This record gives sequence, structure tokens and C-alpha cells, in this order.
Amino acid sequence: MFDRAQQISSVLTLAGLALLMIGPASAAGYVVIGEESLRKLAIRSPTPEYPTTSKQNRATGVSVTKFYVDEKGNVENIQVLQAPDQFIEVSLVKAISQWKFKPYHFNGRTTRVLGKLTFYFSLERGRGRVQSPRFHSLLRYRQR
Repeated sequence: MFDRAQQISSVLTLAGLALLMIGPASAAGYVVIGEESLRKLAIRSPTPEYPTTSKQNRATGVSVTKFYVDEKGNVENIQVLQAPDQFIEVSLVKAISQWKFKPYHFNGRTTRVLGKLTFYFSLERGRGRVQSPRFHSLLRYRQR
């Protein structure tokens, strides 16, 4: 017969295994997915504009946004985690709010998603350029 400590330990172990099976994020009401997977779900994905003021100020660098995608594929709660300046930050929020995604299914149910998107703002010969990560080139490199 189990003593009280063994019973508690067994229950905690089973609870931990169940959490691993369904994933910690799904227990919170959403699933965290990687950027490559998130981009593959995109139906509409306008690129942020490079603001004129940012170009004039020579603001360049990496920008990262975090947001939720609801069960219908709409973007919610956009947070800019990193941006070269405040004008780019506004451009990011404006563009990301227009993105639309296919609904994400987890364990047979449509669920909310938490994800991040990265953009690179650079100046080449005085022209502003906004790029996304190139996952396909990374995949080819790994397969060699």
C-alpha cells in the first residue's frame, strides 16, 4: 500500500506526463509554434513598409513581433519585442494586423496560436529593404 508521499508523487508524475502529451501551451489555451510554421499558415501576409523617416535616420536592424492568432485566423495582441526605431514599430503593427492565417488544429481541435515574426530592415545604396528570414535555404543546408 502506498503511503501519502508516494500517492502524491504518483499523481504529480501522471499529471506531468499528461501535460507533456498535450503540451504546456495547450493547457493555457493556445499553442506556441515556430516562425517557419506560422509563416506557412499565412493566407495574407503584407510586408511592413520601411518608413521614410527611418530611412532618413538610417535606422536599420532586426525587428521581432509577438502575437496571437485566434481560432478564425485573425491576429490579436501584437507586441513589438524589438525594432530599430519607433517609426518601424508602427509600420510593423500596421502590417501584422493585416495578416490572416489558416486556422491551426491541435489534437483535432482548432486552437489559438502564439507566434513570432522577424523582419530585417536594411539600406542598400540608399534604398530601404525589408526582408523575412529564408527558412528554405536553411533546410537545404541541413540536408547536405
